Amino acid sequence: MTGRVGVLAITAILAHLLGPGEFGTVAIALALIALLDRLADAGLTQALVAAPADRLGASADSVFTAALALSALLAASLAAAAIPLSHYFADAELDGVIALLALALPLRALGSTHYALAQRRLEFRGRAIAEFAEVATRAAVGIPLAIAGAGVWSLVASFLAGTAALTVALWIVVDWRPRARLDRVVLRALAPFGLKLSGVDIAGTVISQLDYIFIGKLLGPLALGVYTLAFRIPELLIVNLALVAGQVLYPGFAALDRDALARGFLISLRYSALIALPAATIAAILSEPLLVSLFGEGWRSGAATMRILCASSLLLALGIPGGTILKASGRAGRLLALALARLIGLAVLLAIFASDGIEAVAWCVLGGSLAGEAAALVLARSVAGFEWSAPPRALAPALAAALAAAPAALAALRIGSEPLAVVVGAGAATMSALLALRLLAPETIGYLRGHLFGRGSAPAPAPEITGAGT
Repeated sequence: MTGRVGVLAITAILAHLLGPGEFGTVAIALALIALLDRLADAGLTQALVAAPADRLGASADSVFTAALALSALLAASLAAAAIPLSHYFADAELDGVIALLALALPLRALGSTHYALAQRRLEFRGRAIAEFAEVATRAAVGIPLAIAGAGVWSLVASFLAGTAALTVALWIVVDWRPRARLDRVVLRALAPFGLKLSGVDIAGTVISQLDYIFIGKLLGPLALGVYTLAFRIPELLIVNLALVAGQVLYPGFAALDRDALARGFLISLRYSALIALPAATIAAILSEPLLVSLFGEGWRSGAATMRILCASSLLLALGIPGGTILKASGRAGRLLALALARLIGLAVLLAIFASDGIEAVAWCVLGGSLAGEAAALVLARSVAGFEWSAPPRALAPALAAALAAAPAALAALRIGSEPLAVVVGAGAATMSALLALRLLAPETIGYLRGHLFGRGSAPAPAPEITGAGT
């Protein structure tokens, strides 16, 4: 999470040095990179996280070799398609940007197995060190180049340098060295589950990038640049919470038996919502002063879009525990069917409404998230077996905190200085949320203190597991 804060800080600096069009050009290329990145190992690194321990060495070697070979092939294919893609999006600079950023695929693959092993071992400190190295390198490369007038190429160089630094750091902090070998027996064992997970990831990545593709094609790089930074703050405060939670929950849920899944789901939902729901509320209310304070006056027009994206990001965060239960319990097929249904629905909405502007695109994303997360909850219940009344009870403390935070954030909008409105509003809203939790759900504060700081008492079990079984 610290790394994501650093990326936001770098983005804020670059937003004052570059224009929306330059961010939009790179956003198109990175959307394509993200799609191919999910194909690069066919889900094998995710399958490695849950692979049997007795053949872990052979499995890791085979996954590393396969991922590197696939990523090199995909990078070459993307570079070859750079000119046609540049014509398709009507962006003259896009071909060179795509050709260079394609190098990120093999650079990532060199460290992807190390990253999976760190996740399997719950070595989050090592991963945090690697992510810090990525952020520091991106800043050291991108900001001087932007000041020197390199324009869009400062963003390209920053991203590639950061990716290389991440991989080098992972090799340093993760105690494992690969050997170039492909064990067919191992790959056949990992492939069925890995391919399903890969399908889920590919569909999920297409869903997450489809809005960028439609905006880039129909509205152009300038609109895409505004949309990209309007999403940056919800991405940091809410979406990254969901991603980090999913990475932590996956190995944890995989070790639980079915009887414990319901309680694990409800606890995860409650404590994810405690951060995501107040954060989404505060960010949505303070969207305009946040954008102007961080990125500059030229990005004010993205405020309305950011408010909508805060809501869709919140739904994503709340949906992570359910999706992780399906993944960890081997129901990847159900996840894949759900992801494909979401993809088709979102594509239809965007095809109809995307030309109406970036706010219309954001509403399409919100509608798709609402339908998708509702369906994911139904599927999670079929596996975990909790009562329908249990999720609302789990969300109650977070809702109370958000309702307490909202008036303080709204009051701060009256302050004339936008940076001061952000500082005062966010601070007062956060304190109001914590006070509400202290008064209305003291067991929640005790649980957080006990697990985050090693003191305090755990919450009474009743609020956590009431309704956990059918």
